[in-house]
Amino acid sequence: MAIIRCPECRAKISDKATACVKCGAPVAAGKKKKKNRGCDFFGLVILIVVIMVTVQNREKILPLLSGEVSRDEVEETAEGTLQSANMAEWTESKYENRLATASALLNDALTAEGKPMPSPEEFKSMAEEFEAAISAANQNRLLDDQQVSTVAETCWLIMND
Repeated sequence: MAIIRCPECRAKISDKATACVKCGAPVAAGKKKKKNRGCDFFGLVILIVVIMVTVQNREKILPLLSGEVSRDEVEETAEGTLQSANMAEWTESKYENRLATASALLNDALTAEGKPMPSPEEFKSMAEEFEAAISAANQNRLLDDQQVSTVAETCWLIMND
């Protein structure tokens, strides 16, 4: 049992009392403010889900972007990319898909020319540039019927002139 102060008259009273003995004001006996554990738990669940999704996607794309995978692994990964698509599909697709495709095409181009793989940061930057160049090539939608790989080859030649 602890001594607390009455919220009205500030007299000393027991924490078990239901009303102040001096002024009669009701006191929330035995009721302490409880933390809302539901919100804390919900927030924790949301945080865990966000971390899991981030880690799951990072494991799929990071090796491709960093150039840390072999050519065979890139080709297997590239099956889900837009290499065999036409430029209309490229233009309508999500940035992540275009970037993964540009990464696979970039890896192919570097390997074909016998160039060493750049650092992961440089590779990612090059892939982003390559994606932008391919996208810009179809800016006016004049190449909608062309295959992405054909446009990418042309962009690669122009970028490396």
